[in-house]
Amino acid sequence: MRVAACLYVLQTLTLWFVALREAPRPARGLTWMWLCMLLPGVGLLLYLWFTRPIPVRRRRVGPDGSVRVQGSVKALSPGRETPLPPPSPTGPTACPVVPVMETAYGRFAHPLTHLAQTPLARARVRALADGDKAYRAMLRAVQTARTSVDAEFYIYRCDVIGHAFAQAFADCARRGARVRVLLDGWGSRALSADLLKLWQQSGVQVRVMFPLPPRGTLRDLLALNYRDHCKILVKDGVHGFTGGMNVGLEYTGRKRGTGPWRDTQVELQGPAATALVQVFERNWSIATPITGTHPRHRDEPPRHLRHALHAGHRHPAWALESGEEWWLVALNDERHTTQAGDPVGTDALQAPEAWVQIIQSGPDEVPLRFRDVYFTLVTLAEHTVDITTPYFAPGSDILTALATAARRGVRVRLLLPKVPDHRLIAWAERTYYRDLLQSGVHLHLYTAGILHAKVMTVDGKVGVVGAANYDWRSFRLDFEVGAVVYDEAAVRELTDQFEQDLARAERWDLARLEQQPWWQRALDRSARLLSPFL
Repeated sequence: MRVAACLYVLQTLTLWFVALREAPRPARGLTWMWLCMLLPGVGLLLYLWFTRPIPVRRRRVGPDGSVRVQGSVKALSPGRETPLPPPSPTGPTACPVVPVMETAYGRFAHPLTHLAQTPLARARVRALADGDKAYRAMLRAVQTARTSVDAEFYIYRCDVIGHAFAQAFADCARRGARVRVLLDGWGSRALSADLLKLWQQSGVQVRVMFPLPPRGTLRDLLALNYRDHCKILVKDGVHGFTGGMNVGLEYTGRKRGTGPWRDTQVELQGPAATALVQVFERNWSIATPITGTHPRHRDEPPRHLRHALHAGHRHPAWALESGEEWWLVALNDERHTTQAGDPVGTDALQAPEAWVQIIQSGPDEVPLRFRDVYFTLVTLAEHTVDITTPYFAPGSDILTALATAARRGVRVRLLLPKVPDHRLIAWAERTYYRDLLQSGVHLHLYTAGILHAKVMTVDGKVGVVGAANYDWRSFRLDFEVGAVVYDEAAVRELTDQFEQDLARAERWDLARLEQQPWWQRALDRSARLLSPFL
């Protein structure tokens, strides 16, 4: 009896501790209390691990390129704490005056500039909704870089696409350019020894955010719940790419077992691309340098494909039996075209010029920037809101904004995947359908394969393309980046792609939702309890 009474008191104190600590976030608090009751003792340890503040010291890069420490928290690597610098004389919410503020885009640009604390800049913008086309443009950019290449990815596969980029990075470094590659420790955990050796021998600098053991320290292990989810590639500081695409064959839709894949990448040529470098610099400054090599992993391409890729061997057309072999031929064709002096990226120069604003966020920052940006754009919408996202498990604030917009006459269309790449998230998503449909939101499920694009357009004037999803992880736990585009022509391109995707989607309504069996609804609700962890 005495032991039982002690256990009861400890469990009660645990629940009170979680409840008081999570009082500002009741939804997450209830989830953790439920887990602590389900797993006494273990639940508390998981709570302390997953909710531990991120132990990094971020350096903020200002619009003038200067670097300063942002905040005063414990550094991930050994070092002393640095106090906050004096505040800017223009104030923390200073908003630069640019011509776009006086146009129809001003009602969006002004509040977003205050929220994001990043300036606007001009760039030619091209949306890349096809994986093959996007990778060709990105590889050409690396192959023609003169001074620098900065690459940051969450997932880096060691397949034919990964080796193509690895070879391009190595060749670029041998030409004398500075090449830096930043990867996430969890997402790119299968990085091969051969690839790292190639980079080290050619002078490519490699760093990993929160590396796994044995490279990572105990602090890295404790920060394992955080991710570097950014996708950035910048050539010479003025030609950049960002969006939802990592490095892997599946993003081309040619990987066996995965099938068709829909994603969106945005290409920027101009001063706005410099802001991507600034985001890269901030994340690079806290990542861990990699000097050794990993053991070989199973996801390396077959030996004959690796040799063919490096030797430039051309496979006959009749031998194209897989996506890897198709890409080998495509890469060899690109190599011959580039060597022949074909102008690279000239089609991008014909793209419309627009005002662009780079948004970044991270778990070490108090403002939830992407949540605030999404919320602000929806509340400012007057005519249309179109959203494409693979993962939709937001908080009540985003749900209220969408529902309110639909009720006041804004046409709100939400495109989600019918076949997700993460089943648990799809189950949790379905619990949001009823509230959305009852408020008048148009709900569509994409049926032509995996949908991984993250795009929002508002009133045909503003578009957002990036890596951030509409869920707890992207808002609070991951390092994210995205581009806000202010231009009707550029946004029309995104809207046209949205309409094409709708033609391959199913429209859902309340009647169809009611047809779900009871066990599916119970499973969906159980998954929603875990939404703060997804």
